[in-house]
Amino acid sequence: MIIDLEIIKTASKNAKSQAELLSEVIKGNNKLQIHTNLTRAYDAYLAYKKVEKEEEVLIKQQNTLNALYSEFVKKQEEALQGFLTNFSADINRYYVEMNPDEYVDNIQLVPLKDKFDDLSGITIEYYFYSTKQSPPVALLSESHLNCLGLAFFLASIKAFNKENKFFLLDDVISSFDRAHRTRFIRLLLNNFSEYQIILLTHEKDFFEIAASEAKKKNWLIKSLFWTAEEGTYFEETIINLKNRIEEKFKSRKIDGLGNDIRKYGERQAKAIAFNIEANLAFRFNDRNEERMMNELLSGIQGKTNKQSPRDLKPKNIVDRIMASPMLIGNKTSHDNDFTEDINDLKVFYDDVEYFVQTLYCSQDGCNSFVSMKNFDLVNEKIRCNCGALNFDWKK
Repeated sequence: MIIDLEIIKTASKNAKSQAELLSEVIKGNNKLQIHTNLTRAYDAYLAYKKVEKEEEVLIKQQNTLNALYSEFVKKQEEALQGFLTNFSADINRYYVEMNPDEYVDNIQLVPLKDKFDDLSGITIEYYFYSTKQSPPVALLSESHLNCLGLAFFLASIKAFNKENKFFLLDDVISSFDRAHRTRFIRLLLNNFSEYQIILLTHEKDFFEIAASEAKKKNWLIKSLFWTAEEGTYFEETIINLKNRIEEKFKSRKIDGLGNDIRKYGERQAKAIAFNIEANLAFRFNDRNEERMMNELLSGIQGKTNKQSPRDLKPKNIVDRIMASPMLIGNKTSHDNDFTEDINDLKVFYDDVEYFVQTLYCSQDGCNSFVSMKNFDLVNEKIRCNCGALNFDWKK
């Protein structure tokens, strides 16, 4: 197909001339101009009405969203304030329990707002000598700030840790005044008894305080040890130690058997001495736990001979161990030339068991030593928990 450029140029020139002629005609025709303007005005009016309706819908949507947002913010602030109020009550209670009569009270978490009335943070307010103060660092000492931080942490446990029921505290009393330590332990025992608490410390005195308070609540106290050979391990229970002794007798293995029997006898002697309130020489702190078996047995013998001359003294429950069996136990527990024999060790173990079983009730549901806590004032008898095992006991 061949296109003639001259024909196209001529057609374009004619179209342009006709357009110019038509424009001149329209300029001189007022009716046509009015019609055109009216048409444009009508189209513009229809477009305006459409935009007006759309604007009305959008304004309604905007008003609805603003109302929803305002209500949401109101509910959010109410919920936040309710949470902060309850949270603050726990913080205040825990802090005051650790710091009674120190004129710090009514600790509250207060929301902060910016210039646009939006939440920008939370601060702590409290009353010091009935005067509102903030922040805490302005007046409180390091020890009191530490108490406040602990109170905040413990309150968060109550608020957020409802499923796991355990928490860890690692050396949290390093900057505590000594007066706070006992109150802190009592706070844990009184308010978090349903939780498993892992409390770590490097301070021996604090451990002693914690253990003493926990024992009053009948909590079990376990000592954790570490050696290069065994790694980390808990102190072996009496049941496991007894089972190991009996297994060694069955297999006739004497390696460490004498030491195991001595340890078993010492632990049982400590329990018996505690329950009958045997008289032993005073010692400081953990030195009290290092008493040897002969000292424990002497204290028990002195107590039973004096308090139960008719029932227990004739049984010679201690004399049987204090002679050759004790010698065997001591010899086999230390490095020396003594060569132990399994028959000698069996005598030692049988005498220890006779000593223990004389004062221990093994009936189902009892499983307890005779104890002064079960002392019968009327009949003057010391008894086990169930009362089946009892002995005369002078006041």
